[in-house]
Order: sequence, then structure tokens, then C-alpha cells
Amino acid sequence: MSHKIRHRLLLINARMLRNIIAVIGISSLLVSCSGGAKDESKTNEDSLKKANEQRQLDSIAKVHEDSIAKVKADSISKAKKDSIAKTELHELTLPSHVQTKYGVPVGDF
Repeated sequence: MSHKIRHRLLLINARMLRNIIAVIGISSLLVSCSGGAKDESKTNEDSLKKANEQRQLDSIAKVHEDSIAKVKADSISKAKKDSIAKTELHELTLPSHVQTKYGVPVGDF
């Protein structure tokens, strides 16, 4: 084979490889740019759904905690009122001088 023919075949081969690599690069670029939006929108929707579910669960838990705290506060206030009412009913009068078993006066009450 002559040197000119061989050189011509190498140039054609090099151009063809360069064009194939360029087509592969452009097609991969197009696929990556167009395919990512679909997956991203699905991911965004899933993230929004999870966030909404978590917000609902948090609000339910907060309402539950608030109701338990209110019940506790109501029961404590009721118990205080009952104990105050009992003490007002059963006020005892102590004698003026209380003495112990050995006869030592403790003091006035």
C-alpha cells in the first residue's frame, strides 16, 4: 500500500471515531438532562408527602400532649379544691397548752 492511501485511510478512520465519540457525548448529555427532571419531580413529590405526613403526626401528638396536660392540671386543681374543702369542714381546735407524756408543755397552738 502506498503511503498516501494509508494516510488517507487513517484520516477517515480518525474522523469517524471523532464523530462517533461526539454523537455518544451529545446523546448522553441529552439523556442525562431530560431524564433527571422526571426522577427529581417524583423525589420532590415523595418528600412533600413525607413532610405533610410528619406534620400531621406532629400536630396529632401535640394535641394529645396538650389534652393530657389539661387533664392533669384539672385533676390537680380538683384535688386541691377538695383538700381545702375537707380542711375547712374539719378544722380542729387544739387546747391552749399541749403537754407531752412527761408533762413538758409544748406551747400554744
